[in-house]
Amino acid sequence: MYPRIQLYALEIGSYVLCGLAAVAVSVLLVRRELVRNHYPKHIWLVLAAVGLPAGVLGSKVYDVLEKWDLFLLSPVEVFFRLPGQAWYGAFIAGSAATALALRMMRLPVLNVFDLAAPVIPLGHALGRLGCFLSGCCHGVPSSVPWALSFPHGLYPADVPVHPTQLYEMLAYLCISAVLWKMRDRETADGVRIGLYLVLSGFARFTVEFYRLNLPVMLHLTAPQWIAMAGVSLGLVLLVNGRRESVPRP
Repeated sequence: MYPRIQLYALEIGSYVLCGLAAVAVSVLLVRRELVRNHYPKHIWLVLAAVGLPAGVLGSKVYDVLEKWDLFLLSPVEVFFRLPGQAWYGAFIAGSAATALALRMMRLPVLNVFDLAAPVIPLGHALGRLGCFLSGCCHGVPSSVPWALSFPHGLYPADVPVHPTQLYEMLAYLCISAVLWKMRDRETADGVRIGLYLVLSGFARFTVEFYRLNLPVMLHLTAPQWIAMAGVSLGLVLLVNGRRESVPRP
């Protein structure tokens, strides 16, 4: 694995580098889609200025909740120093802040989210590549032929585990490809972001069975419960979109 990458005289963590790449690619592609769909050119800057900080804060809040006992003992250490960036915390907080900004600007929330739908899993895939390179977020021990060992993981270096980072990365790349093909199709607002929530929710729910997260209720992990909530919301958006697309008599 490559937890740190040397760029000329600069050494940077591979997770941080992939995270920055994910943010840059996502912002540029969302900007392109907004301009392509005739939104004001400055909108992307406003959304980035609101959504990105909210996402960073949300990721840390989620991480604090996961490490609550440790946070009570050393809040500064957990919040500011310990590594850990939670995707669902970032996605929920960033989406909520972006939706609020869109409402305040009187812009269609679901339509903008539809434009961003193909970009979200692409950025997530880049983030999972960073997890793979740094050796975090891997799965449980396994004897499957493609199992890998992570020298900086939670198990000894000679114990092969499920490379769950790659499972998620491949799933999100496929989801992004499906949604990119739908970009120019006429769909009701909310259909594409709804499809993203359903597909990504099923992907995360399945991968969680091979990851190290501990169950919180009914033998399911917190990400699995959140994934099911996302799938439910996505199905509501898909059903609502189907109703709107059916011609009225």
